[in-house]
Amino acid sequence: MALVGAWVAYQAQAFISVNQIGLAIWAWVLSGLVIGYEINTRMNDVAQSVPVKAKQQFKKVKNQTQPLSSGVVVSLFVGVLVGALVASPIYFSNSRFYAAIKANDFEGVESAAYLKPQDERRLFMLAGIYRNAKMDAKAVEVLRESTVTYPDSYNMWNLWTLIPTATPSDIAYAKAQLKRLDPFNPDL
Repeated sequence: MALVGAWVAYQAQAFISVNQIGLAIWAWVLSGLVIGYEINTRMNDVAQSVPVKAKQQFKKVKNQTQPLSSGVVVSLFVGVLVGALVASPIYFSNSRFYAAIKANDFEGVESAAYLKPQDERRLFMLAGIYRNAKMDAKAVEVLRESTVTYPDSYNMWNLWTLIPTATPSDIAYAKAQLKRLDPFNPDL
């Protein structure tokens, strides 16, 4: 029951947070555990319902390997192919962004930050790079665009309050958004 409950909880969270790597790992783990549990309990149920003499024959049959049917192989291939097609745009855009950071290619970082599918972390890192490079106007521009797309990003609004050249009205608005996102924070 706990395993099925954890799997159902994962499905509910995955419905809300589709694009999270941590959830994808739990999908594989929980699905494998559910399938493995079913397979292990199925063998025990069959073995308990078989008489003693038949148990010996069952052990002989159990040790024999069964070839995979063509339907299983095809469905496995199609599943892996669909999974690779879904994950590849995210993987390639993130890898281009981090490769540009590693190579200190500023123009590459700028272009890779806006690759589709967009990612809040890449835009946040780009704004942080602009801020660290004392390019506050560009940082505010990135933050202005990204907070429209990701209005519930606490990190984006917080970074906006740390930019020294931001207008007082922008800082006040960012602090109001931080208070909206974290109403019990006494520092806001």
